[in-house]
Amino acid sequence: MGGTSGILYDIFCKAAYARLKLNNQSEITPLQWADAFEGAIGAVMLYGGAASGYRTMLDALIPASTILKQRLTCGDDPLDAFVISSEAAIDGAESTKQMEAQAGRSTYVSADILTSVPDPGFMVPCSSPCFERMLFIPLTSL
Repeated sequence: MGGTSGILYDIFCKAAYARLKLNNQSEITPLQWADAFEGAIGAVMLYGGAASGYRTMLDALIPASTILKQRLTCGDDPLDAFVISSEAAIDGAESTKQMEAQAGRSTYVSADILTSVPDPGFMVPCSSPCFERMLFIPLTSL
C-alpha cells in the first residue's frame, strides 16, 4: 500500500473497534458489525477528507456498508449478507475506472491510465490474504 491508505485503514479499524467496544453484551451481532463498519467509514471520511465519488477506497467501502446493513435489516442470513456486501465493494471499486480522481494518489496519475484500472486504495489490500482473513473475522462470531 502506498499513499495514505495505510493510515486510513488504521483509522478505519480503530473506529470500528471503538464502535464495537460500546456494546455491553457478551456477543456482537452481525448488525452491530454493520454499524461499526458504517462508523469506520465515517471516520475515514472525516479524517481523510474524501467522499463518495472521489475515486478512493470509499467508493468501494460505502456501497459494501450500505448493502450489508440493508441485507441484515431485511433479515438475510448474515453469511449471505457479507458475501453480497463484498461483491458490492468490488463493483464499487470497479466503478472508479469511470471517475475523475479528486483525492489520493490517483490525482497524480494521467487520466488515460486511470480509465484502465480501479482505484488501488481498495483493490491492493483486497488482493492480500491478510485482508481476506480480516474480512471473514466477523463470520467466526456468528
